[in-house]
Amino acid sequence: MSGHNRELRAAASLSRRIATWRIAHQLTANQADVLVQVLDAGAVSAAELSRLIGITTASMSRMLPSLEEAGWIVRELDQADGRRMVVQPSKRLVRSLSEAFSARGPRRASVETEVVRHA
Repeated sequence: MSGHNRELRAAASLSRRIATWRIAHQLTANQADVLVQVLDAGAVSAAELSRLIGITTASMSRMLPSLEEAGWIVRELDQADGRRMVVQPSKRLVRSLSEAFSARGPRRASVETEVVRHA
């Protein structure tokens, strides 16, 4: 199998796992996209998330409170710029996605390890 085909299969597998996780947690595609971006970025502003996902800042502003109330994200003041709020992954998000992407058996891999392994 060529490297390109292997990468396409890995991307398709990753996409299926994210979709399965999203459906299991009753999240919209945009909500799941936001959560994956937050996990990847670590700390990111709502404006940056809007740009990354391709939705308006108004839509993002409506979405973030529900994600925070559900325990998926944490919003706090940026330590580098106290005037700016940043969105960070919650422990629930990290744990949930880690479990969703873990190998079968007792050893659990992080989402980052899974993505790197398939890249």
